[in-house]
Amino acid sequence: MRKMSAKLGFGALILGFTLAMGCASSDDSSVDNGNNNGTGNSTSALVVGHVTGQGGGSINVGLGGSAAVSAAVNVRLSAVIAGKLTVVATAKVDANGSFALSLPANLDLAACGNVLIVESLDVNANVIGSSILEIDASLSIAANARIHAAPITTESSIEAKALIDLLINAKVDVKLAVQLAAELHACVDVNLVAQVVASLNAGADVNAVIHAVAQASLLAQTAQLEAIANAKASLDLNALIKAQIKAAAELNAFLDANVSLDATAALELAAKVNVTARANLDACIKAALDVDVSLDVAAKAKIIADAKAQAGLVFNVALGSALKSVVGVEILAKVNAELKAKVDAEVKIAANAQIKAAIDQLVIDLQSKGCDPKVIQAVIDAGAKLQLDIKAAVSIEAIADLQAKFAVDLEANLKAKLGLVGALLDLVLDVVAHIGVDLQARLQLCLNVGVDVHADVEAAIRAIAAIQAKLDQGISVDIKAEIRACLQAVIQADLTINTKCSSGGGSCGGGCGTKLRAPEYSLVP
Repeated sequence: MRKMSAKLGFGALILGFTLAMGCASSDDSSVDNGNNNGTGNSTSALVVGHVTGQGGGSINVGLGGSAAVSAAVNVRLSAVIAGKLTVVATAKVDANGSFALSLPANLDLAACGNVLIVESLDVNANVIGSSILEIDASLSIAANARIHAAPITTESSIEAKALIDLLINAKVDVKLAVQLAAELHACVDVNLVAQVVASLNAGADVNAVIHAVAQASLLAQTAQLEAIANAKASLDLNALIKAQIKAAAELNAFLDANVSLDATAALELAAKVNVTARANLDACIKAALDVDVSLDVAAKAKIIADAKAQAGLVFNVALGSALKSVVGVEILAKVNAELKAKVDAEVKIAANAQIKAAIDQLVIDLQSKGCDPKVIQAVIDAGAKLQLDIKAAVSIEAIADLQAKFAVDLEANLKAKLGLVGALLDLVLDVVAHIGVDLQARLQLCLNVGVDVHADVEAAIRAIAAIQAKLDQGISVDIKAEIRACLQAVIQADLTINTKCSSGGGSCGGGCGTKLRAPEYSLVP
């Protein structure tokens, strides 16, 4: 069993990443047709699959699309060997887009990182679409076994091109291919496909866009390992890779079996599959964390959730800052909106927990003093309504107004309708007043957190832009520390929310008497 800490995993990732000479093209110049025509022998396994017309890409830039089936003539299976995409098998594509490739029996899959690339070609041998194929080299593949490749779509083509960019242009160690492929499967969804297509339609260069996706996925995968390392957890990397290959194989078989769906059904399925790919990655990380006996189920779940959130945040910030277009601005705006939503959600959870605790204690105190049950029920009902109102609140500022209304309405109800007077009324009003002060402090704290998060994201954009510029310039220095600092700038935004807003409270630093005001969330790349 290959067991190592996530920090070592991070080191392995970056050590396998020697910087490339800029945003190199991912065209056929990197393909070695070699002497191996890949015909294999009569006992070879078969790689079966389909070219489809799914996605809004264009065959002219190798991203499939509606013309992909009619344009497809041949298909080839390639492996990254000695830094080049080497063809190991070829076959014809039939009129329906289906194909069957013989997997060479003597192919060293381990040396290829357990990953192959399936590419469809037009009559001039131009790549018009592609997909990633993960195969476990440690398994005995039966003669004439059928291995399903992912259907070739615009989405699969973006993933395959990005992986090629990392393994060949950026020279990432091929041993990391499966992990990077899993990250790409999780990050490249129908929304990203739409963003890529929009960028290309706006005149962006396809290689620059693919390079941006590739870099973002690399940084996201690294951030994921960093999050696990920050939790001081250990990963079984062999278990992680095996689980990722198995998950990919099962998903490929499912997709290949449903390749004949119409366009609308295919789009709906793609959205569901994107969720499955993300869930698969989480499940694979959980399997790899099982080696760490110090972690219970809840601890693993939190590590996975934090890793996912931080990797997703890094991916979007990296991609948004790399795409110098309206699309990039939109991605960064979405990042800010999601972070603001997270701050608001944490405010509501923390505020309601605070209110519930105060109301519960008040009820106990009233019961101990023999208070009328009708009064107690009125207090319970008012507290429950306030919590529901807070849960539905559209903004942090609205929560303060809801609390003020709660105080006024409860006092009026207790006095006018229930006739409560004296010490018991004073007790209730005192608790209500304290709820107001504590809640105001909570809201002010979380608004300050919102400002901090905004600053963290702006810092992250600057840091990632600097890293990306250095990567593209091909600076041949060890920049592990810079990459880690760059990732921490992004991760800090998420950690700020988790550690401050959800557990703070107390003094509001002199802001309790001022009107609450939300921070402005506006970014430019």
